[in-house]
Amino acid sequence: MRFARVTVARTTLAVCCAVVGVAVLLMVTAGTREVSLLFGRPPSGFPRAVGADSWQPIAPGPILVGQFETEPNDELRGADGDSLVARAPAADPSSLRLDLKAVTGRITLTGRINAVVPHPTDADTIYIAGDSGGVWKTVDGGLIWRPLTDQQCTLNTTDLAIDPVNPDIVYAGTGWNGCVLLRSLDGGDSWSAPVSAFPKPNFVPDRLRTVRRILIDPLTAGSSRGTTLYVAVGYREGLWRSVDSGATFTRILGTSSDEISDIALDPTNSLTIYAAMSSLGTSGSVSYSIQKSVNGGASWSSVRLGTGSRPALKLAIAPSNPQVLYVEVAPNLAGAVRLYKSTDGGQLWTLMPTPLEDPFKAEALAVDPSDENTLFFGGAGLHKSSDGGATWTTLAGFFGDYRGMRFDGSGRLYVGNDGGIGRTSDGGGSQLVLNGNLAITQFYGVAVSPDLSVMYGGTQDHGIVAYTGTEWRTIGGSEGGSMAIDPIDPRILYASQYSVGVEKCMNGTCVLKNTGINRSEAASVVPPLVVARSDSNVVLYYGYGHTVYKSTNQAETWVPTSGAIGFKNYAALRMAAAPNDPNVVYVANYNEVWATRNGGDSWENVANGLPLSASTSPGITSVAVDSDDDHRAYVACGDVNGGPGGTLWRTTDSGAHWQRLSQPTSVTVWVVAARTIQDLKTIFVGTDVGVLRSIDDGRSWSDYGQGLPRAKVTDLDFSSTDVLVVATYGRGVFAIATDGTGFLGPLRR
Repeated sequence: MRFARVTVARTTLAVCCAVVGVAVLLMVTAGTREVSLLFGRPPSGFPRAVGADSWQPIAPGPILVGQFETEPNDELRGADGDSLVARAPAADPSSLRLDLKAVTGRITLTGRINAVVPHPTDADTIYIAGDSGGVWKTVDGGLIWRPLTDQQCTLNTTDLAIDPVNPDIVYAGTGWNGCVLLRSLDGGDSWSAPVSAFPKPNFVPDRLRTVRRILIDPLTAGSSRGTTLYVAVGYREGLWRSVDSGATFTRILGTSSDEISDIALDPTNSLTIYAAMSSLGTSGSVSYSIQKSVNGGASWSSVRLGTGSRPALKLAIAPSNPQVLYVEVAPNLAGAVRLYKSTDGGQLWTLMPTPLEDPFKAEALAVDPSDENTLFFGGAGLHKSSDGGATWTTLAGFFGDYRGMRFDGSGRLYVGNDGGIGRTSDGGGSQLVLNGNLAITQFYGVAVSPDLSVMYGGTQDHGIVAYTGTEWRTIGGSEGGSMAIDPIDPRILYASQYSVGVEKCMNGTCVLKNTGINRSEAASVVPPLVVARSDSNVVLYYGYGHTVYKSTNQAETWVPTSGAIGFKNYAALRMAAAPNDPNVVYVANYNEVWATRNGGDSWENVANGLPLSASTSPGITSVAVDSDDDHRAYVACGDVNGGPGGTLWRTTDSGAHWQRLSQPTSVTVWVVAARTIQDLKTIFVGTDVGVLRSIDDGRSWSDYGQGLPRAKVTDLDFSSTDVLVVATYGRGVFAIATDGTGFLGPLRR
């Protein structure tokens, strides 16, 4: 790891440049101070694995896309010195993201952000809640970010709140496999779960409990023991109040039929609370209402806002005039989004015009703190009204799928979306991309060549990415999935794309190869694809819908395998091919496993003895074939709907019988691999919170390696030298030398 120390004088610029082909980041803040030049390495404070049994992050940071100018200073297009200004004509409302040809400079994209919370008094300090990447913090306006919750109960963070009186007190809401609420008393340096056991109405399994919104009562703020909090918990868990800074909670609104999706406090009277509620009727319809309390939640009044079929509401109050409120309703996935406005504190509501939006993605609403009539609406795109919702303008943005928006004390709007974090200082005329070194990309898959000279990843929303030796760059697709490198020609990558099909990539160019595939079938989000080698030929298998397709000419054409697969309920979801015999393939959906030993000429249902039912829970989450014995295969079963953790099963006779191994973990297992390493039969499993290993044939398990965040591990691959590379859904890609040497090989560093 190489660092160069320099001393610089006062300046306000943050400079990014390239030196001899190696990424160099110079961080400069006001005043004379010592700073670090970081040669392709994470900055000080970023977790760095040390030792032979440690995980190493692979190019931690955002993904590079878009147009690249030849002069380094072209990156300094921001009026205030930020790294990028995106300026473009108004985008088509139906477009998911800005046309990158209209953007000058380096575009960096990272993972989904659910909440952005600026510090109440320090303009350079910002916190973000990564959807599956945890809480991060910057103290220099977005150039350098530091992860704060890598080893907490979950990295699925859903909302954040900063105490307005004592900003060192920060609350984080959690989701999948979480602990409901985390609290820090030192600005994020350390965390605890203040409530030892959150009350359990038992409406849903614990691991599904998701915080929708956290609000802090400003009148009682500043205390670690006596602050009043309001927390809306999803999946019909209701609205909860704590009067002791989160140590205990009492439910104050909602039944087992009610979903509280958003809440707001009157900034001039914190006893006045508004809640956006959806109530499930006996016929399956959903009725929408705004609940109001003027006594801190002791009693409530209600105004109905119509009906629909899904619980989706967002609420915003005008800080300059708290009598003005807006609520967005997405009643169903086929109809139009509705926007209602009240000018009398929620007693009467008027249906307003709304921008053309995808109702599935309408998730963000914010009112300008100085103007009750200036409103921002975020969904697939970003929209603005300057006349109280009467008319709308679609704004340009660096990405789409907006999840959270928040104004800071000076009136600048921060936005979080599926591409990261941006900021506008001119009412939406431009956006500054503040992704810095945020390493929260959500990877579905990863593939490495045997000699580690080539590495690719499949990502959520950012398509197929290639590792260049210092960074990740987008090369194709829009939603990367499972992938495999050609075992004969490692320049070729095969990748499964959501709703697109198969792409074949070579020399940075990807081309669709769907000839022979019937794409009219309903397929899984990430259709499985595997590659096997047969002497001098490559055999590909692709599971789309209820059919497994086969290609023997490098994906130029595909033919359906002739054997019938009797999937009854769900499309192909997982697939594995034997490394030593291209004719042996296993394919699974949620509750069935089929196998062929003759290249697809016939298939046999081999699920007998596995704990499967007609429902999706428990369901199959992974299937794998042993690297040394194609008669040995593994199936992981987990309750994908939130029940107890996964079980792992093994067959030694090609699926005729299955043996349950010791349960690796209390959470879901998403990927399995078995291979012999240093003469030991070793099994690795990727889970919701990292990687476990067994070296005694599955009888016992332990956490593997040091320095891996507790992230969901979605895929893994090995080099010929037993370097293990894992993809995480929210914290990027990591690698470890399983032979204990600590040497990873070339990795094109």
